[in-house]
Amino acid sequence: MTHRPTNAPHGESQSMTRRALIACAALVASASLLTASGCASSSGTDPARAQLASEDAAAQIARLQAEDARRLREALALGEQGDKAFAKQRYAEAVQHYTQAVSTYDEFFALWNNLGTALTRLDRYQQAEEAYIRATNINPSDPRPIYNRGLLYRNRGYPSDAKMYFERALEQDPRYLDALWGSIKADITLGSESRQTLERIRTALFLVSDEQHRQYLELERERIASKLGLSEAGSRSRNEPGTSENAPE
Repeated sequence: MTHRPTNAPHGESQSMTRRALIACAALVASASLLTASGCASSSGTDPARAQLASEDAAAQIARLQAEDARRLREALALGEQGDKAFAKQRYAEAVQHYTQAVSTYDEFFALWNNLGTALTRLDRYQQAEEAYIRATNINPSDPRPIYNRGLLYRNRGYPSDAKMYFERALEQDPRYLDALWGSIKADITLGSESRQTLERIRTALFLVSDEQHRQYLELERERIASKLGLSEAGSRSRNEPGTSENAPE
């Protein structure tokens, strides 16, 4: 799906979908960290951007000493400027703002993730990966920086490495649609389709609303079931242990 900025709830080509921007009013007076990410119905390739719920940042500020809290607020304001530049496709300017933000306060994962997404747009892949690694070190449970690393490797022609990162992202959130798309497409590219691929297609079908994407997944499900020697009914009933025919929770 998309290289994901840290802006939205946790899509392949330049059509990566972007997520709504979320205001952090509790942190900075009317300042928001904008975040782009893919829609649940798309399969884009933009970086996943992080949505910063105001309570999350407010909780972090509450734990900080006064000087650190001031620096975080300042960094968030700089991050907002980066988001605005990113939204206008002024990626070099966005990198400047995000770099200033992480120089001001370097322990807020969304700033690093969104810096990585802007660097990716400038094809500065090594620096982008370093930013994603930093984001993951700060917040290991968020799948977006991990997914974004997968996109870097896929876009550079390393599907096996990409698949590894997509699967790591799914370990953090099995219903993260962008990572599901990435994993499914990696299996197809590598010719390594399995029952796990079918199960991930099944999960994705519960999350995708776009009819074109649904048709693609249905066709791939039938093709893979045939390749594995499974009937359509069998591919639906012989899932991984513990699964059922009900929509995943």
